[in-house]
Amino acid sequence: MEPSGVAPSPRSGHALAALAGRLVVFGGVSRGARAPVMMNDVHVLDLGALHGCLTSHRSDTHCLGTMSWETVAVDGQVPSPRMGAACAAANDVVFIHGGVLSDKTLSSELWILRFRDSSA
Repeated sequence: MEPSGVAPSPRSGHALAALAGRLVVFGGVSRGARAPVMMNDVHVLDLGALHGCLTSHRSDTHCLGTMSWETVAVDGQVPSPRMGAACAAANDVVFIHGGVLSDKTLSSELWILRFRDSSA
């Protein structure tokens, strides 16, 4: 199943959390033309279609609906670009802790991203 929408750019070191039927991806690092590029973007993959999937005895999976990617704009102060942060979710909140910043220092910051509506 190929999700609709625009997927995040290829990356490693990103944070990932499951939140109410969605996967939230934050930051990470991508390979730039000359050097790695740290990111602080937020993307959400709606997994709603997986609730309607059936797997046959032959392991064939048939799903109703589609999964979809969305880039989320963050209101207020945005965490600085980083990779290797820890990430956890509870209720409508994603916690992002630590990571390696663009200047290669280790962060001890704790950021809270609150999703206000059902579109996460």
